Amino acid sequence: MDEIEWMEVFETKKAEAQALKTEIDKTEKEIDLMVHKLYELSWDEVKIVDPEFGMSEEEYNKFKV
Repeated sequence: MDEIEWMEVFETKKAEAQALKTEIDKTEKEIDLMVHKLYELSWDEVKIVDPEFGMSEEEYNKFKV
């Protein structure tokens, strides 16, 4: 394989890895949310534990496990 072919393989694998990371990050957020709800944390408590929590208080309170 020449350098151009290697770069194409690299870019393909890089895109696949980025897609997997995106899926993993999404799954981690879903798991975190379920854990917060299972431990019956209030929205204020969640914000203390996870200051970057991206859900509004209203959305969080509506979410059911």
